[in-house]
Amino acid sequence: MPEQTSLAVRKTISVNAPPELAFRVFTAAAWWPLATHSVFEAKAITVTIEERVGGRVYETSSDGEESLWGRVTAWDPPSQFAMTWHPGSDPSESTDLEVTFTPEGS
Repeated sequence: MPEQTSLAVRKTISVNAPPELAFRVFTAAAWWPLATHSVFEAKAITVTIEERVGGRVYETSSDGEESLWGRVTAWDPPSQFAMTWHPGSDPSESTDLEVTFTPEGS
């Protein structure tokens, strides 16, 4: 069995919005590009994030089918959101995703 390695990727993005609004918009998931990044492809209609630790993150198709993308591992509005990430894959192969929202300047 190959040895597993850990790799952290860090990305910083500044937006012209207070952390409360940025958190709300990000976790609403309405911005996700389902047309190009989804399990159900053309049949994908929405992504839902259940707003609690342990909540599901899942995609829904136009015929009502659901595909689990991961589980919420941190829910601390408006400063932190984290989840496991494995859309269309086995949960044992998940990636950890963490997003923090911090104010800059006035």
